[in-house]
Amino acid sequence: MLFGKDKGAVQFQSESSFYGASERERMLSRLDAAFLGIQYEHRQYLWDGRENKHGVEDGSDCRYALDMPRRHERVPCVQTKLAGTIVRRFTDMLFGVKRRPAVESDGDKDGTAWLRRAFEMSCAWEELTKARDNGGAMGTPVVLVRLKDGKLRMDALNPRNCRPKWKDRKVLELESVEEVYLFLDEEENPETGARDLVERYYRRIVDCEKDRIWRAVDKPKGTGMPKWGAPDETHEHGLGVCPVMWGQNEDVDETIDGRSDFDGQLPNIEQLDFVESECTDSIIHNLDATLVLTETSAAEAGVVRTGHYNTLCLPKAGAAASFLEVSGAAIKAGDDRSAKLRSQILEACQCVLVDPKDLPGMGQGRDALEAVYRPMLSRCDRMREQYGKLVRRVAELMVMLVRKADEAGEETDVLTETRDVGGEPTRVVLSPPEKDWTCRLSWPRYFEPTSGDKSQETAAAGTAVRDGVVSQRTAVQSIASMWGIEDVDAEIEAIQEDQAAAQAGLMEDGMDAAGDEEFPEDDELPGEGEEPLEDEPAEPEA
Repeated sequence: MLFGKDKGAVQFQSESSFYGASERERMLSRLDAAFLGIQYEHRQYLWDGRENKHGVEDGSDCRYALDMPRRHERVPCVQTKLAGTIVRRFTDMLFGVKRRPAVESDGDKDGTAWLRRAFEMSCAWEELTKARDNGGAMGTPVVLVRLKDGKLRMDALNPRNCRPKWKDRKVLELESVEEVYLFLDEEENPETGARDLVERYYRRIVDCEKDRIWRAVDKPKGTGMPKWGAPDETHEHGLGVCPVMWGQNEDVDETIDGRSDFDGQLPNIEQLDFVESECTDSIIHNLDATLVLTETSAAEAGVVRTGHYNTLCLPKAGAAASFLEVSGAAIKAGDDRSAKLRSQILEACQCVLVDPKDLPGMGQGRDALEAVYRPMLSRCDRMREQYGKLVRRVAELMVMLVRKADEAGEETDVLTETRDVGGEPTRVVLSPPEKDWTCRLSWPRYFEPTSGDKSQETAAAGTAVRDGVVSQRTAVQSIASMWGIEDVDAEIEAIQEDQAAAQAGLMEDGMDAAGDEEFPEDDELPGEGEEPLEDEPAEPEA
């Protein structure tokens, strides 16, 4: 964890966190740093050759290196942070507010309502979003579900700080997880009264029966780990299974960690930052044009001042002055190379980043957008399979924890929902799904429909019902997500009530119109009082 640009924070991030770390943890730390955009902070020099003071102003000038350091020793002056952009874009496509799945108990409306409320009260989607960011950056999402003080809670754990012990490695079923990491804490110095930064260790072990947390201890001198005593807190959940879920961003059998969203692209992202930094540096240094004097010497010219308020006097006839300005050819080549590198990185990651200025020419409607984003959506579909397993497991553990607490007589939060009962809003107590329930996820489409999409698909559904191709329920179900319909049966009932009311209104209007028709005052029927017509004689047959 970094606290801004505090002195020593960068050294802590790049070196201290590696004390006792395995090769896996070091690799994940590099990926995490790229996601956070701090992968260059440990370097000794800035891009212009000055010593990297990490933003600390101590009154002394930053010294320049005697010779310009090599690129990999310098902090780029322009950092695209493309790794973080890619990860957050995929996270938005998976767990955005309108893209996250609906968690349902198959065939159980009350159970579905309880699950929806439990996810809301435990802030599950916020933590799942953090876990997805971790998975996109390091390849592994890790989440913990727990019940504390009768309340469901969920925590996203950083995989680089977790050391798993497996019950079944093939299906990623855990026996226990140890979470250990260094963090920076503030402590008041009794001598000076200043707030000093102190490195401390945090430790937590979660297994199939208990959740144990140790009090934070100061990091010992050297590279050793501290000596741990008894845990400071112990919570017994008694589930018989570890309430920590370990997933993979994209399935990899050879390692316990999956592939990150920008897998294999860190060298290219670094090259992109180098090109952007060189182009920017060149432009800045060439904005102030270089004065060139011909047919004269520096001694003859003396002190030369340029600018709007200065006059340049040449010492002799035939001398001339001009400005040497950059042509921009090298910068143009750098910009082209930068655009090419960026395109190659995004293509390798199957990430689509569309310039808003290009959207009008890409067609209108949801289908047109899905065609543009098709390479990205194909990868998102695979990720939905991976993270769908994680979401279902979270829902199952929530139900297990609440049932276990109820069996033990422990109090848990009562989840309620306001419903329309007899035309009055009534608060109803919800119950978790019944035993042997099945968790089902309903993923929405990636893009919201436009008004044209709604009109077109609704008209098509109505035509299919009138032609007898599909039932009314199938038609409503096909457009339910488009119109935000959660209960299809209730919507069909409302439609039928509206149709019956409209039919009754038409009949009432017809009766009113018939009652308002005027008849003759006498009671004669049409034709009464007229002479009957005589039958015409039939023509003789030929």
